[in-house]
Amino acid sequence: MRGRNERLTVLRANLRSSGKRLWAAAAAVAISVAFIVAGSMLVDSMTRAVTAEAEQEAAGADVVVFTAPLFDVEEGAETADGSRHGDTALAEGIEALPEVAKAEAIRSTYLYHRVEGGNYFTGVEVRTLSSLHEPELSSGRVPQAADEILLNTTSADSLGLQVGDTFLDSEEAAAEEHEDGTIETIGEEASFTVTGITTDQGQHSGWLTPEGLAASDDVWPDQIIVQLPEPLHGHQEAQSAVQQQIGTVIGDLMDAGELPMLAEEGSAGTWQSNELGSYFVGDTFSLEVLTHEQVVELWIAERTGDAQTMQWIAFGFGGIAVFVSALVIANTFQVIVASRLRTMALIRAVGGTAAQLRRATLAEGAVLGLLGGAAGLMVGWGIAQGAVLLLNQVNDSVREIPPVLLIPLAVGIALGLGVLMSAGSALLPALKAGRVSPMAALRPADVEEPERGSSRRRVILGSIITIVGLGAVVHSAVTDPSSDQAAEVYQVFNTDPVTRLPLPVLGVLGAFVGFIGVLILAKVLFPRIAALLGTMLSRLGVAPVVTKLAGENARRVPGRTAATSAALLVGITLVMTMTVGAATAQKLLQTELAESQPLDGLSATVDEDLMEDLRQRDVIQTVQEIPTVHVQSESNRDWSAMIMDSETFDDVAHLPLADLTEGRTVGFVGTDVWPEVSGGAETGTLTLSPVGSDTPHDFTVDMAWWAPADAVLLPETAIPDGWEISGDPGVMVRVAEKASSSEIWTLDSEIVGEYGVELRLDGGASRAEMAVAIDTVLLVVIALLGASVLVAVLGVSNTLSLSVFERRREGALLRASGMTRGSLGATISVEALLLAAVALILGSGLGILFGWAGVSTLAAEEDWSVTAQIPWLRIAAVWGVTFLAALAAAWLPARRLSQVQPAAGLSHAA
Repeated sequence: MRGRNERLTVLRANLRSSGKRLWAAAAAVAISVAFIVAGSMLVDSMTRAVTAEAEQEAAGADVVVFTAPLFDVEEGAETADGSRHGDTALAEGIEALPEVAKAEAIRSTYLYHRVEGGNYFTGVEVRTLSSLHEPELSSGRVPQAADEILLNTTSADSLGLQVGDTFLDSEEAAAEEHEDGTIETIGEEASFTVTGITTDQGQHSGWLTPEGLAASDDVWPDQIIVQLPEPLHGHQEAQSAVQQQIGTVIGDLMDAGELPMLAEEGSAGTWQSNELGSYFVGDTFSLEVLTHEQVVELWIAERTGDAQTMQWIAFGFGGIAVFVSALVIANTFQVIVASRLRTMALIRAVGGTAAQLRRATLAEGAVLGLLGGAAGLMVGWGIAQGAVLLLNQVNDSVREIPPVLLIPLAVGIALGLGVLMSAGSALLPALKAGRVSPMAALRPADVEEPERGSSRRRVILGSIITIVGLGAVVHSAVTDPSSDQAAEVYQVFNTDPVTRLPLPVLGVLGAFVGFIGVLILAKVLFPRIAALLGTMLSRLGVAPVVTKLAGENARRVPGRTAATSAALLVGITLVMTMTVGAATAQKLLQTELAESQPLDGLSATVDEDLMEDLRQRDVIQTVQEIPTVHVQSESNRDWSAMIMDSETFDDVAHLPLADLTEGRTVGFVGTDVWPEVSGGAETGTLTLSPVGSDTPHDFTVDMAWWAPADAVLLPETAIPDGWEISGDPGVMVRVAEKASSSEIWTLDSEIVGEYGVELRLDGGASRAEMAVAIDTVLLVVIALLGASVLVAVLGVSNTLSLSVFERRREGALLRASGMTRGSLGATISVEALLLAAVALILGSGLGILFGWAGVSTLAAEEDWSVTAQIPWLRIAAVWGVTFLAALAAAWLPARRLSQVQPAAGLSHAA
């Protein structure tokens, strides 16, 4: 008992003496844990929301048969009941089973609501209103007649409809706007009265009675809902038994020719099962037959993919933060142990054992992890709760996500990971503490035991591992993406012929191994690079004394310098990798998109008003007129052939005309013109002659999916002499670099509506959407990696704060020698900048290599040439932010050192 009290006393004393020094390590634990905890809590909340939605979807059903394959048999092959769907016969066969109370066929269709007084439509998927499920109504009642409809709240809000309003189904109708602004409906238009609004959410937005749904010409089978008699309703064993009996019913109907869409008459199906349900497999299609529980499980499995992805993202970036935190914590305890050498030696001198010192250090780490884990748990809970509130605010198309709960799994992860991470990081310092000799107590207080130099074994081992790892990265990037696998074997990624690993896997493994090699060399490289930078700055006259002294301070403690810079290196390398990778991928995709969509916009039909309008638009960067020739094909169809010259085309296009034609004299035609072409599948011969002329000419043309359907584009060099240019030009446009896809599509709609001309701005919109997608992903990833960088910056601050304790006598001596307070404090700030510079230099180099190699490895086409794109402005921003963060981390330690008094610092107590 006495020994235990003594250990607690030592632990409390250690925590009190080092409390201020441990705060950054505890913050690192909290940040790391918060990432993973937030992901787990968000997945739990989303899963609970989806589970409630799934239970609602399967409400009232004991067994569900998904009948989508039972649709639209060929004409003349109707089922026995005369319908062209097989779900009616199957529902009757299931309902005839003795253990079944009711089997109800549910069908679906799309209704296209036209906003009254407008000329645009909104598609709404509706299904049969089941008599086995009573929807939860927020207002009104369920439909009872064929011309009544029930909408859920999401659909009603988006359509602006309330109970009593009219829903206009304009699937077979079109709306034409006259010059006076009036709207005329052309064709048949059905109307439904909204009788109720339900809170039910799911894949369907509305419900009709069976009679109302039957009135639509385009319906398809959806489900057969099977309900058992009351004594067996909800009984899992009875549900499974009926599930098997349904398989027999399906087989009998197939034998009788009632389900021709599944298999030919007389063909036998097979009954198969897995963890999510049972499947009756025919020759052509298969039917899913699931019990209530299996429906819920399948619904959850299909709809929690995003949640699971979110969890893995949280785990991935949390793991990075954990690794960085481990470096920070280990570095913190190494310096703490070094600062306690005299105290620990005294404890050994008066009878303390090495085991007691080790246990005391490990216990300190465990307590730190427990407190940091608890703080991370609360921070993670707050992040997850804020994310749920944000998702509920911005996404009204799904059921509201329930509040985040402190689930036992999250609590266990937070506390367990915190303790494991801190205690594990403190293990090596604890072993060092146990090796303290009692004789160290006799050493003068101002004499420090110098760190040992790096061993040759470390240099050799680190060099070999680095070369092997980075060599694998380069190998995976430059290997020919073609593989020797059999033609019938499908693989997502190409395989390395040497290791038989997918190239991306080989690249990731190589990057990991190479980075481990760099970390092994860190104790050799980082201090020397920092000292070299300090010497260079000193020789250049940049605060010569301060920069030289800061560099030497970093070199004197290579272990601490290496650990601190390594923590920064992890985050910076990942940020640089994503930055360079995003820029490289964007350039590659732009190049490939330029080949498939060389022009942002093109039209053969323009007038002066449209041309002037396009020139005034901010969305349009360049407008070029194209001369045209009125031509006719052999079938006497008239076309406007646009004449392309290289100078005009290259001024607008994203790909030069010479590259587009690949040196051939070739034209391009749209899909409507292609039937006039004779020849191959993608290249053929088109015979044209000027309208009114009897001089036909053959042109070699390619199919151009990027051109308007009625487009004919001919190179200027291919036009025969004597062909006259018509008076009506065509137009090519290039959209502005900063134009958004919504602005481009809006312009396209306005041009069509006002001038009746289709510019075909798909290329420009695709480029804008791609740029936004890449920038969004990059922003999210860098924001997530920012947590790791923040942990590393905390480590820098903590390390410098601890170094101030060791340098008090050195600082006092420098002050006594005439150094000013500002200069003395600047040594700490410059040292922080040198540590950041080391991490930035190595991290930028590794990031450029990893970013280029990652994109090159994923580029699966042999003709794709990947060149590293270095976004200098973004990289400069990363450098600037890192240096500012290093200065901020060094501010408080620098201030403390600058306040050292010469007399107090040189006293024995210091």
